[in-house]
Order: sequence, then structure tokens, then C-alpha cells
Amino acid sequence: MKTKYKITLLVIGILLLITLYITQSYALWVIKSEQGTANQVYTGCFSVGYTNGNSISLTNTYPVADATALANANTLHTFTITNTCTIPANYTISLNTLSSTTINENLVKFAFYQSTANKPGTGTVLGTYTKNTDTASLGISNLKNSYKLATGSLTAGTASATGTLAANGESKTFNLYLWISSDGSADSTSSNYVAGKRLDAQIAVYATPA
Repeated sequence: MKTKYKITLLVIGILLLITLYITQSYALWVIKSEQGTANQVYTGCFSVGYTNGNSISLTNTYPVADATALANANTLHTFTITNTCTIPANYTISLNTLSSTTINENLVKFAFYQSTANKPGTGTVLGTYTKNTDTASLGISNLKNSYKLATGSLTAGTASATGTLAANGESKTFNLYLWISSDGSADSTSSNYVAGKRLDAQIAVYATPA
């Protein structure tokens, strides 16, 4: 009887030792670590601002040579685009004639360049320039033709520790000249083609996150 009792106690003791060993082994191999600071995620904003300078006035105008037009402040329009947020931006600039335009666009010339570049010495015939096919994004209901003038990118501003904008991003200023051509063709020099005609146009800037 005593022998059976001793055997029972021995078995129980062995089981307790095995359980203790497994528990200690698990504790040796399990690592518990907790993050000391909270995760913070700031969403960036996206916006490109457009600032007008002087506007083009072609009232009572007449055909002029390229050199004359490029020296005339009345044919100049300046504008600036600025990335006002924290996400880099890709932009497309287009010149868009409106349905109220009555002059033949092959009689209109333009020169377009960034303010940091040299002014061109000659113009380009508007009607023969590359047309913008992605006109749906412009949202211009009375659009006649759209001409893609430039594409590029603007670097973003920076965010402060609280997620607010600390500084605006990159800005670029552009110059646009528009005039009626006098290249010597019968169409451009005859008053029958330009008298009482009008050019209605506007600049559009379409931007997407880079």
C-alpha cells in the first residue's frame, strides 16, 4: 500500500516538474514589447493656385509684325501658378478659345514662355499648334479649341509637426503674348478677314498629384 502511495506521489511530482519546465521554457522564448509613442498620420492637401497679372486687350487691334507685338505690353498676359499644399503636383497649361471667337485662328499668333527664360523673337500660328485632346478635364462649356502650351511639375510645401502647412511649394510665372499676324498673306493683311472679328480666349491650368 505504501509502495503504491509512493508511486502515485512520484508520478504527481514528475507531472508537476514537467509542467513547471514547460512554463519556464515558454517564458524564456516569448518576448513582449509595447510601443512607447502613438502612431501619427497626417494627410497632405493638394491644391494649385492661379494668380492673374495683366490681361490681354485686343480691342480695335490690327495685324502687326512679330517684333512689334512682342514689344507691346497690350499683347502680354502674365500669370503665376503655385503649389499651395504638401503633395507634389503635375500641371498642364492650355490656351482655350471660346465659341464666341469669330476670327480665323490661323490669323492669330502667340508666344509663350516661362518668365525665367528668354523671350522668343517670333510667334507661332495658333491654329496650327498642337491641340489638347483631354478637354473634358477643363470643364469649359463654351470651348471652341484647346491648345496645350506646357506641362511640368511643382514641388510641394512642407508640413509642420502639427500637420499644418509651414510654407507654400514651388511657384512658376509665365508670359503669354497674343496678336493678329501680318506675315504678308492676303488673309492676314486684308481688313475683310479681321475687321469686326474677335478672339475670346482663356488660360486653364489642370493639375494632378505627382
